[in-house]
Formats: sequence, C-alpha cells, structure tokens
Amino acid sequence: AKRREIEEARRKKELETRNRWWTSWETLEKRVEKKRWIVLSTSADHTCKLWDLESRDEKMRFTLTGYHEAPVRTAAMALDKGYAITGATDGTLAFWDLERCECKETFLTGKYGGVLSICADFDKRLATTGTRDGTLCIWDALTLACKDQVPAHQGARLVCHHTDFANNICVTGATDGRVRVWDLEYVKCLGTYEGHEGAISALMVDWDRNRVLSADDDGAVHYWHIDTRAVIHQFEGHTDRVTNLRGDMYGEGRVISTSNDETARVWNVFSGECVGTLAGHKQAVRDAATDFNRQLAVTCSDDATLKVWDLERMRCK
Repeated sequence: AKRREIEEARRKKELETRNRWWTSWETLEKRVEKKRWIVLSTSADHTCKLWDLESRDEKMRFTLTGYHEAPVRTAAMALDKGYAITGATDGTLAFWDLERCECKETFLTGKYGGVLSICADFDKRLATTGTRDGTLCIWDALTLACKDQVPAHQGARLVCHHTDFANNICVTGATDGRVRVWDLEYVKCLGTYEGHEGAISALMVDWDRNRVLSADDDGAVHYWHIDTRAVIHQFEGHTDRVTNLRGDMYGEGRVISTSNDETARVWNVFSGECVGTLAGHKQAVRDAATDFNRQLAVTCSDDATLKVWDLERMRCK
C-alpha cells in the first residue's frame, strides 16, 4: 500500500509538472494599434494567441492553431500588415495572415532542428531564425524560401538573436556562452564577445550606439560595445536564468529583464542601476512587453498568467 501511495504521488507530481509546462507562456510580441496594446503570445501548448490587453470585454482575440505540433518558442509580428511568423521546437515555421487567422506558408527546417528565435522585416521581405543546432538562417519573410544559412555556433543552440535588416548586421547568442556579430551581406563573423560564464539566454541591441545587452543562465546581464567588445556595465540581481530582455535602450535607456527566479527587474542601462523589481508570479517569468511612455509593462509566466504592471509604482495593476 505504501509503495502504491509513493507511485501515485510520483505520477501526480509528473502530471502537475507536465500540465504546468503545457500551459506555460514562452514569448510576447507587442504592437500598439490605435493606442491599444495588442500582444501575440506563443505557448508550449502548440498555439499562439492574440490579445487586446485593454479590452473591457474578452481580451483574447483569437488563437492560431493547427500547424505546429510542438511548443511554439518564438514569433515576429507586423500588426499593420496583418502578418506573423511563428517557429516551434519541431523545426516548423509558419507564416500567418492575421486578418483571416490562416496559415499561408509553412516550412520544415529539418536538419537545423527546432526554431528558437525569429526576427523579421516584412517591408524588406526578410526574416532570420536561430535554430537548435546553432544555424542562423535567412528567409524570404513572405514565402519562407530559405535564402542563406551559416553555422553561427557549431555544437551549441542559437537561442536568441537581433537583426538590423537596414544594415545587414545580426547579433547572435548561444549556449556556448558566446555572442557573435555577423555581416549578413557577406555572411561572415565580425567579432565575438566571450565575457559570459554561463550560456547566453537573451539579447538586446542598440544599433544607434553600437551597444549590446546580453544575459546568461547564471542571471548575469552585461552591457558592452559591439566594435570593441569592451564591457560598460555588469548588472547583478537575478538569482537564476534570465529568460528575456525587453524595453527601450534608445531613449531613457530603461529595460526589463525576466527570470526563472519568478521576478522581472527594471534597469537603467546607462547607470547600471536596478530601479525596480516586479514580483508576484509564482513560477518562472518568461517574457515581457513594455511601454515606458505610459509606464506600463506586461509579463508572462509559467504560472499561465499575464500580469500588467504600473512601472511608476512597481506594482501589478
């Protein structure tokens, strides 16, 4: 009887863990539509959902489903055009018509493995993806035809990247602890930053100032110069993996880092100071969307909730 109880408890714990994972949020892609917050969330339940966070009625507009058969890890959206590209851990890419909620084009990345990050410029018809086997791929954003690829981080997962499509420059981060800068026109590496001790988990880039904000699995956040790779600041505060970096590196230099330590932190990148901590989630915080002009942020978590925050008071609304 005792053995049966132990086995039952183990199965219950496994089920609870599985259910938490399958309802977890992965990423948020924010756009402002007529001064309303429209957010596309991707999830481990194989779907994406579009939300109107300021609606007084039903906040969830619709669900994109029916193609991905694995957790959807990443998305890029152009709400004004009604386009989105989503990528999943089964190696599938999908191009969506948001007006009709239809999947228009698909691609299976196959040998490159799961899709872990996406950037897109629909005006230039270009998209880039980072994959589980460390490959950086360049795509036609509307047809999902592969234009080029480079083994950016061999033997490691390319978990995050940012692309400046106007200048054909891309910054990639991987589980090998390295951040690399790429010339996409000639598909060559321009330099490598190796200041992190843990695997890279998140990136932000200020293309105007040539600055990079990179984070790792140990909770460290580094602010450094693209050309010289010299460190400007190192931010300390998180006690677990940093899952994402969002915000405004251009104006007042405020960004939000989200973490597995169940918090999000607000930073001033110019001074290196933590100006506030957003605490309230019960599990890992996966991502955030921000509007510093309105002093608002939205966070998503493995506790299957979205929280809207007042950044003046640093509290949940």
